[in-house]
Amino acid sequence: NTAEIVLHKRIYRDVRQPEDVWYDNDGQIIDPENPDEAGYKLLSKTSGLNGANFEVYDASSLLKSDMTPDDVQALIEKYQNMTRKQALKFARANLQLAGQGNKGLGLINTATDKNLGEDGIGRVTVDTGQGSFEKAYLLIETALDFSTNLNVDMERKSSPMLIVFPVKDPTSGDPMSTVHLYPKNVGYVRDPYFFKFGVHPDGTSRRLAGAIFAIYRIVDGQKLYLDLSPATDLKNKWVASTDALHDDRVNKFVSDKDGLVNTGERFLSAGTYYFEELQSVPGYELDEKSRAIKIEIPDSWLDDDDNYRYVLIDGQPMKENIGGIVTPEMISIGNPRVYNYTDRSSTSSESDPTPPTGQSDQLDKPTGAGATGYLPAMSDWQNLSLVLIGIGLLTLATYFLIKHKKARNHP
Repeated sequence: NTAEIVLHKRIYRDVRQPEDVWYDNDGQIIDPENPDEAGYKLLSKTSGLNGANFEVYDASSLLKSDMTPDDVQALIEKYQNMTRKQALKFARANLQLAGQGNKGLGLINTATDKNLGEDGIGRVTVDTGQGSFEKAYLLIETALDFSTNLNVDMERKSSPMLIVFPVKDPTSGDPMSTVHLYPKNVGYVRDPYFFKFGVHPDGTSRRLAGAIFAIYRIVDGQKLYLDLSPATDLKNKWVASTDALHDDRVNKFVSDKDGLVNTGERFLSAGTYYFEELQSVPGYELDEKSRAIKIEIPDSWLDDDDNYRYVLIDGQPMKENIGGIVTPEMISIGNPRVYNYTDRSSTSSESDPTPPTGQSDQLDKPTGAGATGYLPAMSDWQNLSLVLIGIGLLTLATYFLIKHKKARNHP
């Protein structure tokens, strides 16, 4: 006997704070036209996701001949409560791929389904055996197609699914030949930010307000800028431009009174991007390094050992919280930092930038750690030594001037 498992891969539209809609898969298809039906809210809060890949493993070896329905339910919950990475590591080491998926043996790829008129559909046909609790399959999401270019968190909500056959119709009690499942994800939210500082000839620095930036990436050798697409759009738009500063399509980010350049609700998927400074603050130089400030975004929040994976800005780790908010504490610390030097050729007077929120009006010293390529060229000790030498020369000149005057008055 065989059965077809139909996956309806869903993703929350609100990638910032998704509403967690619990839906207990019962094997039946959800009617999108019936607001009173269980699962309708899930469909209304999510969208079908194409390009999701799953591996299907024969997990029948996990079953025992004397298992009760409660034992089976406990086994299902055990694997459902595993992380995706834990389940995948176990399955690849101990189980075999099984079932004829739409991408091959034990492999599923979700796509638009013409029969259902729905995105995010994947199918696999499996052997259900002859008796009760004889066959089981473990379905695990592995990755998204690179071409989808979506911002999806592969860990949150994407639970492994253990299916034990036969799956019975909740109304009639008959074994089901088609089983519908609704796995879901949320958006992968990483919001890059940094602080803009201006460096003065004496080695001190201030936070700068008013510097204008854009974000770009390189695709097939072409420079493309982040477009002003809606904040809830899961797929960013990118445009080519020869004048990004004056191009209304290009999303601009301006440093605020704390020097903070915050991308807000712009969601970048894993990869390498760059901040480009389009216009500096008057009185400060706009050098080439400021036109290519590297952004490195990992493909997950945690590595295989559950260590946190930081977003890197110019090689500096960026502290963040799951809500994407830059907190007062982060603002006070002011990292990661990017520096501009004072424009020594400028004759315009320099205005004092507003001090960071909650701090006194004092100069900030650039921190050496992580401020690659933007550190002041002169140390405080060098500055002090030059001042002392200057005072000494002035004193010596004054002495000789007085002596010369006395010599003229007493021939």
